[in-house]
Amino acid sequence: FLFDEPLSNLDAALRVHMRSELAELHHSLKTTFIYVTHDQAEALTMSDRMAVMMEGDILQLGAPDEIYRDPADRRVAEFIGSPRINMLDGEADAEGRVVAHGIHLKRKLSGGRQSLSVGVRPEHLDVLTGGGDDGSWAFRVSHKENLGSDYFLHGHVNGGGQRVIARAAPELAAALSVGADIHVRPKPGTAMAFAADHRRLRFRGG
Repeated sequence: FLFDEPLSNLDAALRVHMRSELAELHHSLKTTFIYVTHDQAEALTMSDRMAVMMEGDILQLGAPDEIYRDPADRRVAEFIGSPRINMLDGEADAEGRVVAHGIHLKRKLSGGRQSLSVGVRPEHLDVLTGGGDDGSWAFRVSHKENLGSDYFLHGHVNGGGQRVIARAAPELAAALSVGADIHVRPKPGTAMAFAADHRRLRFRGG
């Protein structure tokens, strides 16, 4: 079966319902569905395998969870995930040590000195309200986004111009006001690095 954005003209509630209907139909028929969509929620929730295509090229092919957790290209990392992944300017020294906005990631790349981008998803940032350390960024809250089960804190790190989003539990976010100064810290092993040509850079040991 070939599907070309079949749910694009439905309202949000019906779209969610039809996602489950089509997924159940797929499993019951035990046949191949090829499904084209620009909606990442549809791709992540309905597929066994995903192909992320841009400008006619397949950037990555694999299981949805693999593509989300281990993107091979910056463009894939930025497209998959809502809110989108945070990207911060960084650099690696001659020994491969990575620094982004003043903090060392305590991991090394296999390559030498280069400029790069460091990607951290919102759920991979720990929110610290009791002070930071040498592995955290100073973060000023500029907006709080309430999604019920989760809050997303919008702000900037270390006084820079790049907007960063961190996920926070509702009880923690409720105690913070816009303008609050806190710290955020990437969870160990979650930060990703991307070269200037978008390709993923691998840290030593993983």
